[in-house]
This record gives sequence, structure tokens and C-alpha cells, in this order.
Amino acid sequence: MYGQVVFTSKKIQAFLSIFISLTVLELSIAVSLYVPGIHQAFPISVRNALSKLYVERLAQHISLLPECAQFDPETFYTLKANGTCRFSNIEFETTYSINSAGLRDEEADLIAPTVIALGDSYTLGAGVEQNETFVAKLEALTGIKILNAGISSFGTEREYRLLKRLDLSKLETIIIQYSDNDFGENEAAIHPDGFNIRSRSEYERISAKHVRKTKYIPFKLVFYLIRGSYREFIKSGRERQITKDETRLQREVDNFLQIIGKIRQVAPSARYILTEFNGRGRARKSFLASLSEHFKNDRSVTVVPFEDHLPEEAYFIIDGHINRTGHELVARGLVPYILGNDPG
Repeated sequence: MYGQVVFTSKKIQAFLSIFISLTVLELSIAVSLYVPGIHQAFPISVRNALSKLYVERLAQHISLLPECAQFDPETFYTLKANGTCRFSNIEFETTYSINSAGLRDEEADLIAPTVIALGDSYTLGAGVEQNETFVAKLEALTGIKILNAGISSFGTEREYRLLKRLDLSKLETIIIQYSDNDFGENEAAIHPDGFNIRSRSEYERISAKHVRKTKYIPFKLVFYLIRGSYREFIKSGRERQITKDETRLQREVDNFLQIIGKIRQVAPSARYILTEFNGRGRARKSFLASLSEHFKNDRSVTVVPFEDHLPEEAYFIIDGHINRTGHELVARGLVPYILGNDPG
């Protein structure tokens, strides 16, 4: 009998030890995510793992929140027309005012804009207030009517579909902001089967799953951090057949150019400003360099790189999007191009 009690006591002690260790680790991960200054103190490998955890398990995506977005049969979703919603994540809390086209802009800007900005969450202004986006800043600096047509996660194909709905009667310039995660959508779009939009019920299912996934449950952080790290370890230990970067880049450029060709058919007389944003620590030069080479003799297209020389303080620490400082720098950099005083 005494031996059974001792054995049970040891099991309880072991359980408590594991429980306390996991609790301490969970709290440590939470502090490293919710206190950006501490996050920055970690080695880059740890920061990357924590940022991936944030993106995959904590960050809310506005396009999947039922209070902020809605199903769309041509683009899968837009923002919720004629509404207002609050959108927040660890480093920000912002308000969205949405016009009748499901865009984060004033209703008046839908009527005969001079400039339309197409893009994803960087153009939309994830993390900053509506008057702090580079589009709003650019409009204030130039006095020109500019429509913000950025929607989170849109690739170039859905930007093209959205553009066709808009008032182009006085359009002079189109800004197109690209991200490297546009690759899959654009690749599908040029395939003979095209880029197919899933059903309303599928959107609602994905939206509900996203809401569930981003809710907190005990020990969620430590579980997914360990699981993610293990998967990365296993992946790195395998021999994988990897497509050469140059091959993928060429496909990426070719896909983009094909869709740009469709956009230019919709707005043949417009000037085009092309740029790219991928997020904090993910700047690259190769894609825009290839576009610059392609369009070097086309005076209606200008390629403007920003991200390879934006400072660290232009980004949110954990989220990775450009913050109000970054939007201000981008807006000021675009002014001469919008006013026709190309500095190049």
C-alpha cells in the first residue's frame, strides 16, 4: 500500500512538473509576441519561428472576418459594402470605413478617380488608420482623386477583375502593388482552366474555420510552436527536388505580364506604376529588375522599387506590414511619379 502511494505521488509530481514547465513556456512565448521590444532581442531564427506562429495561428485576416468582409462571386470576397468595422491584431487596432464597392475608401472616390491603386493588404493599409495609408497620404499630398482598391490577399488576377467594375472615365494612372504570394493565383489564372472562384458556402466555411483557429485555447502557443519547429526540422532533413529560383522567377514575371496585358486592354491609355511589397525582412530586387528590363522602352510603364531601401522602423515588428512611417515614405516617394515629374 505504501509503495502505491509513493508511486502515485511521483506521478503527480511529474505531472505538476510538466504542467509548470509548459505554463512557463506558454507565458514566455506570449510575452515574446505581445511585447515587441522583447521579440526583437531574440536571434533571427527564433523571431522567424514566432512570426510564423503569429501569422498562422494568431493573426486575424480581415478578408475572412464576417463583420468586415463578404462573399463575392468574381473575387471570392470584398470588404463588407457600406459598413464600418474594427480590425485589430497584436500591434494595432484600426477602423475601416467601406464604400459601396467594398473598398476601404470614401464613396466620392469611386466617381471618376484620376488614379486607382490596386494591391493587397499593403495597399489596403493593414495596421494603419484609413487616413494613414500611402494612398490617402498620396491623395492629400497631390490634391488628385485617388481610389484605394487594395484588398487583402488579392493577386493580380483578382485586381484585374475588380478594376473592370470601376469607373475609368477619367483614369490617368494605375498603381499596381505586387507581392510574391500572388504567384499561385496568377499561375492559375493563365492556365487553360483559369482561376476559379469557390462557392459562397465554401467562403463561409473557411471564414468560420479562420475565426476558430485564431481564438486562444490553453497551451496553444507552445503546441503549435513545437509542432511547427518539428515540421521544419523534418523538412530540412529530407532531400527535396527544388525548382531553381531563376526558373520560378521567370514564371512569376511571365504570369504577371500576361495579366498586365489584360489590364492594359481595360485601361489602354493609362500610365502604370509598378511596385512590390513582401513584408519586413523579405525585400527582393529580382522581380522588379526583370520588369524594369521588360518595360525599359515603354514610357507608359514605370517600375518603382521601395522595399529594398525602407528602414526597419518602417515596419511593424511582429506583423511585418509597413506601419504609418512606411506608408508616409511610400507616399512621398510616389508624389513625383503621380505629378509627372519622374525623378528617373
